[in-house]
Amino acid sequence: GQYQRAVRAPNVAELFQGQAIGFPGVVDPCANATTGAVAATRATCIALGVPAGNVGGGLIVQPNAQIPALFGGNPNLEEETSDSFTAGIVLQPSFLPGFTLTADYFDITIDNAIASVGGSPQGAFDLCFVTVADPTNGVCDAFRGVRNVDGAIVVDNPPLISQANISSLGVSGVD
Repeated sequence: GQYQRAVRAPNVAELFQGQAIGFPGVVDPCANATTGAVAATRATCIALGVPAGNVGGGLIVQPNAQIPALFGGNPNLEEETSDSFTAGIVLQPSFLPGFTLTADYFDITIDNAIASVGGSPQGAFDLCFVTVADPTNGVCDAFRGVRNVDGAIVVDNPPLISQANISSLGVSGVD
């Protein structure tokens, strides 16, 4: 058996890659009349800067099919930590000559895993406003304080869509 702890610091590109503005095609859930009508999504939109009267307001909240966003490094990343436990056994019974049975158990967990929030710009919007729908959750950090007075995201203050420390990844099993 074996227990192991590992630490991986974010690399230079993940931390300090130059930030550049891009214009991905996304649908802002706060502009969409269907998702904007869902109570939790509506409350999240309002808490993150969309005036109540503009939630689900289409072109007022999202005047273009593309939304400005910053892409690049995130200097606020922390290290990943991993705990691994493995145990194995080999059986060679004397009553079965030439027979060998091996079994290995593994349990691996990575905390503070570095990955792109939501997997894509649209995924980041959907994760914050539709799936989690909690403005205090860390998945919504990119959308805090980025909207103008109408609730639209404009080039003056675009959200940073980059790598972040997401929750955890894990796997366990027997080989």
